[in-house]
Amino acid sequence: MGELSERLDACIAVENMIAEIYLDFGNRFPGAMSFFRELSKEEENHAAILAIGKEFDRRGKLPEDAVPESMPHISGSLNFIKGVKERIKGREITLKDALEMSLSMEETTVESYVQEILMKETDSRVIKSLQRLLLEERSHIDRLKEFMKERGL
Repeated sequence: MGELSERLDACIAVENMIAEIYLDFGNRFPGAMSFFRELSKEEENHAAILAIGKEFDRRGKLPEDAVPESMPHISGSLNFIKGVKERIKGREITLKDALEMSLSMEETTVESYVQEILMKETDSRVIKSLQRLLLEERSHIDRLKEFMKERGL
């Protein structure tokens, strides 16, 4: 497995782990269940998009700059998300805590990559195809902040 494939795998792992955390938050906070389930589904979609990218890479059709260059940044994001998962395991948290943790996760390197870098100008048909899949989704960060504001948190 090449380095690009490893980077994609790490990004996919981050997206899937965040999806699991959002499902957990939805189960803990019935009043916010639909909000967190929607975020979880979108994270699963991000992972699926990255898996498509991995298939393009396997075929040699994914530009090298389509994935964050630095494994330490990706690994750091993965470790951060794992830390969030450990912090909430079997513990009581407030909705405000969950939303603040969600914001922190969304601001990680990999999440920023999925939400912003895929929106960059490119001539690559592959990246443009991946971008189209993400264009319909609003920024999770904006939605989380809006949700918090609506609830006075």
